[in-house]
Amino acid sequence: MASASLVVTACSSDAPTATRTYPTGPEIAYISNSFGVVGPPIANWVPFNLVSHAIGHPFPDPRLEAVAIAPGGRKAYGVSAYGIVVIDLATGTVGRPFSPVHDCQSISVGGSARTLYLAGCGNSAAADTSILPVDVRTGVAGRAIPVPGDPNAVTVSPDGRTGYVNPNGGATLTEVRLATGTVTGVITVPEGAGDLAITRDGAMAYATGNDDEVIGNRQYSYVTPIDLRTGTAEAPIALLHDPYGIALAPDGRTAFVTGGTAGPPTPPDVTE
Repeated sequence: MASASLVVTACSSDAPTATRTYPTGPEIAYISNSFGVVGPPIANWVPFNLVSHAIGHPFPDPRLEAVAIAPGGRKAYGVSAYGIVVIDLATGTVGRPFSPVHDCQSISVGGSARTLYLAGCGNSAAADTSILPVDVRTGVAGRAIPVPGDPNAVTVSPDGRTGYVNPNGGATLTEVRLATGTVTGVITVPEGAGDLAITRDGAMAYATGNDDEVIGNRQYSYVTPIDLRTGTAEAPIALLHDPYGIALAPDGRTAFVTGGTAGPPTPPDVTE
């Protein structure tokens, strides 16, 4: 399997302060425990090295609704209450909004990073039926791309050609050719598709599940491997905690999963 650099979001409504994670560059993830907390910022973004497991110097959580790391890992794009902003990951500085698009549940970028793709934008009339492209240079939103099933999350492939769209609470991924806005397939994921991580070569994805199962007084949740070349969900990997967010190590052999409580991610091996 090829190495991977992926954006991860992890959250839990069950914990007072849940975790979410933003991996960037070939090795670093940023972990925050402020998701779902109302009020002034009380948490930091903490750099976490996916190879050495070292923890870096934190900086204040910018409290954004959704975040995408730009290719190269030097900056991120975030959706604030006032629009889309740029975050300097070296300093933690948040810039002024360069686009008025706001109130979105998901943002993603890939390829040349000239276009951002957003889903679940409550300020858009087409929020329940489409994803929205935004030009990075001008901040102008393009024509909405229709996607069935109440799309609330989008993950762009590393080459920037394909978007994988999650419906709200569904067990499918809709594959969209972004250049044409054409739906090219629907992948069924029996355990549910929450957050998604894609390998750098675009061949495999790993989805956190929406469903829990109790076996022998233990509650299991799942991460599902998905072969994107065939559109097939493979046998799920069982975990003893809810896997809300997921990131892949650079070698593509280990998935780091964040759960419902703050703390470092835990790595299950995802290779056979």
